[in-house]
Amino acid sequence: MALKVGDSVVIKEGTRDVDIGGSIGGYQGRIVEIGEDEKGATYLSVLWDSITMKSIPLSSIEQMEEQGLDWATYYLEIESVEATEERDTQAQVRSVLGEISNKVGWIHWGEEGRRIQQVLTDMDREDILAALKAWEDL
Repeated sequence: MALKVGDSVVIKEGTRDVDIGGSIGGYQGRIVEIGEDEKGATYLSVLWDSITMKSIPLSSIEQMEEQGLDWATYYLEIESVEATEERDTQAQVRSVLGEISNKVGWIHWGEEGRRIQQVLTDMDREDILAALKAWEDL
């Protein structure tokens, strides 16, 4: 069975995260891109499903944010995945992605970003947008 964009996949056991280490075997998500690297090997970009996103320790997400890495999407070789049934909806993915991003979205700015994050974490979305608009207007 050929995989295509939108298909759900599970990462094979024994697969390790090349950026921060640790196993990602069992993680699941949907294919958002299929491409070829310079050597002709097929790679996939997988957006984690909401269940996988919730299972990633916040400390790992913060570490990836600090390094400027995308924690919600992962690139890997096609041989590292198997087709599977989806476990959630795309709306659930967007919701969880938003929740986690609200907790860590400024961390990649270093200490200043951490301070901004502390202020914005307790604000609702409309208040955050108003604060960002005020910063833009300065």
